[in-house]
Amino acid sequence: MYFLSLTESCRYNRRFLDWILEGNVSSMGITSSVVTGIRMAVFMAACLYMHAVSAKATSWVEYTSNHFVVYSDRKPAEARRILEDFERFREAALMLTGHSESAMHGRAQVFLFNRSRDYRELQPDKAIAGYFLDTWQGPRMVVGADMGLANVGLVLFHEYVHYLMRTHNPLNYPLWYEEGFADLLAASSLENQGMVVGLVHQWRRKDVDRDGLLPVLELHTPQDTNNARYWSRYYATAWVLMHYLQLGHLNQQADHRAGLRAYLASIGRGEDVAQALQRYLGVTPEQLDAALKTYAEKKTWMGFRLEVKPYTGPLVEKRLSVNDVAYLLGDLAYRSGQQNVALEWLKKVDAKQNSVARAFSIRAVIEQHQNRNELARHVLGLALKHSPNDPYVLTNAAHVYWDGARNESGKSAEENMLRAAAHALHAIQVDADSLEAAYFLAKIYRYRDRIDDAIALLEGFYSRFSSDVRLNLELGSLHAAKRDSAGSVNYLQRVIAWDHADTRRQQARKILQMVAVSSEKLEAELDEVHAVPIQILAR
Repeated sequence: MYFLSLTESCRYNRRFLDWILEGNVSSMGITSSVVTGIRMAVFMAACLYMHAVSAKATSWVEYTSNHFVVYSDRKPAEARRILEDFERFREAALMLTGHSESAMHGRAQVFLFNRSRDYRELQPDKAIAGYFLDTWQGPRMVVGADMGLANVGLVLFHEYVHYLMRTHNPLNYPLWYEEGFADLLAASSLENQGMVVGLVHQWRRKDVDRDGLLPVLELHTPQDTNNARYWSRYYATAWVLMHYLQLGHLNQQADHRAGLRAYLASIGRGEDVAQALQRYLGVTPEQLDAALKTYAEKKTWMGFRLEVKPYTGPLVEKRLSVNDVAYLLGDLAYRSGQQNVALEWLKKVDAKQNSVARAFSIRAVIEQHQNRNELARHVLGLALKHSPNDPYVLTNAAHVYWDGARNESGKSAEENMLRAAAHALHAIQVDADSLEAAYFLAKIYRYRDRIDDAIALLEGFYSRFSSDVRLNLELGSLHAAKRDSAGSVNYLQRVIAWDHADTRRQQARKILQMVAVSSEKLEAELDEVHAVPIQILAR
C-alpha cells in the first residue's frame, strides 16, 4: 500500500528532520485519510484510467551530444542537423565573446515536433512557431512542426544567446543591448567549415523597411504596451544599433567598441542617456538617430567569417518508450502551463513498467492542483514504490506534500510538512543539483521563520544556477523578508531583465517597492563585480 511506503520514507531521517525543522512532533505515527475497501479500490482504478498500451518503442528519439539533448519525432536527419548546428553555434558564440566552457551546467533541451497538433496543444497561438522555457531542469527550446530548419536558428539561437549571456556574465543588461546582441548572433549563417557573423536578420530587416527605426532614446525607455507591432519595431531598432556599435567599423563607420563598456556602466548607474552618449560614444542622440537611419538604408553589410569545424563529438541516439514520452511531454506541457494537456500525455503509460514512476509523480502534482487529493496521493505512492530514490520523483513528492501542508492545518499540516521536507532532503542527498527540491526545502525553512537557513541553502546552488529566474526571485524575496534591500536588489533586477513571464517580473517589481528601492534602481544596472559586458571580440 502506498501509505506504508510513504511512512517509511518519512521515518528514515526523522531525527535529522526534527533538527532541521525544529518541530515538536509528538508521535512517530502518521495518520491517513485513505478510505479502505473495495469501493475505494474501484474508485481509484476508475480515476487512474491508464491506457492499455505496450512498452514498445515510439516514434520519439532522444539525441544527446556534449551540451544538448534533442527529443524529436521528426526525421532523424533533421534532428541530428539541429543538434550539430547548436553545438557549432555554441562553440562560435563562446569564441566570439571570449568565454570559457567552465561556466555551463548541464545540457540544454530541444523539443522538435513533427505533428502540428501535438505542438499546438502546448502553444495554441498560431503566430508562435517556437518558444523558450526557463525550467528547474534548465533551458528548454521548443520547435513547432511548421518551423523549417532555416528559421530555427533565428528563434532558438536568439534564445540560446540569452542563456549564454546570463550563465557566463550575469549582468543586468539594458533590454536593447540584450535583445540586439541576441539578434546579431542569431542571424549568423553556419557553413561547412565556419560561421558568417554580421548577416542581415531577415525578419528585422522587414520590420525596419515597414516601420522605420525608433529614436535611440526610446530604446532606453520603451513604452509600456502589448502592441506587437511596436515591439517588432523595438527589436529591429535594437538589432540595427547593436550591429552599428559592434560591427560598424567593418562598414566604414566609426569604431565605438572602446566606449561601449563605459557607456553601459554609465547608464547602469542612472546617468543621463544623452550626456552618456556624448561623453563615451561622441555623438548626440539626434546624430546617432541619423547615423542609424543611413546605416539601415544600406542594402548590404560587411561581417566576417569565423572558422568553426564540423561537430565531431559524441552523438548518442535512444528510441524512447511509451513511458519516456508520456513523462517528457507531460512534464513539458505542465511547465508550459497546459495542465490538462499534460494529463492526457501522462495517462498514456504502461502502468506495469517501473519506468512509469516519473509520469506518475508529475501526474500526482497536477491531480493535487486540480483538487483530486486522494487520487494524487495514490498515484504518488505508486511512483515512490517504483522509484523510491529517483530525485525527480522525490522532488514531486515534496511538491505534493508542500501543497498539502499549505491547504491544511493542525497536525495534518505538520505531517505534510514533515513529509515534504523528508522527500526534498532525500532528493538533494541523491542528486546535489536538485534545485527544485532545494526550492521546496527553502520554502519550509521560511515557513519555520528560518530565513537565514533558507538563504544559505539556495545561495549554495547559486554558483551553478545563477541564470535561473526562479532562484533569483526566491533569493530576492528572502532578502526582502529580512528588509535587506541591498541584498535583494541584484537578484530581483535580474528577474525583471531576464524573465519572459510578466507575472514574475511584476512580482519582482512589487518586492522592490516593498523594500523602498527607488524607481531609478529599477533600471537595469551593471554588476560592479562583473563589470565587463559581453561583446564581440576585436576583428
